[in-house]
Amino acid sequence: MARLRFHHPALPIGMGFAFQYVSRNLESIGDVHSVLGNKSGALTYHSAALICLLGAFACFIFAGVKIARYFWGRKDRYARPQSPAPLSRRREETEADDTPFDPDAVMTRYLAERDAVASRTSASGPSPLEPMPRGFGRKSS
Repeated sequence: MARLRFHHPALPIGMGFAFQYVSRNLESIGDVHSVLGNKSGALTYHSAALICLLGAFACFIFAGVKIARYFWGRKDRYARPQSPAPLSRRREETEADDTPFDPDAVMTRYLAERDAVASRTSASGPSPLEPMPRGFGRKSS
């Protein structure tokens, strides 16, 4: 799953305005409850409005930090990554090794590693498999 990146500060700013809008509506609902005499309802809505307002504040701070880092901060983070060495240079580096390819040596090494792995797994011995119990009620062996 890819990580969501906020390269552009427009998304946190938009989220901040959305939180602010929701906070304003919750506060007005809390004011209505306060006028009607329902103090617990007013407290609930005003608390929810305060939490939304804190979320908006956090989004605006996050966007401000992104903007500040873009203009005055770490420039290396926004630089284009350098391309790897050209293919011709990589070929020259690999051709510097003058040892010829020996397929028999490769097969011998593969078979030795495969036998070593097989001996390690067989040394522990096969684990006995118990039959799974089926159904409900009395178990018979």
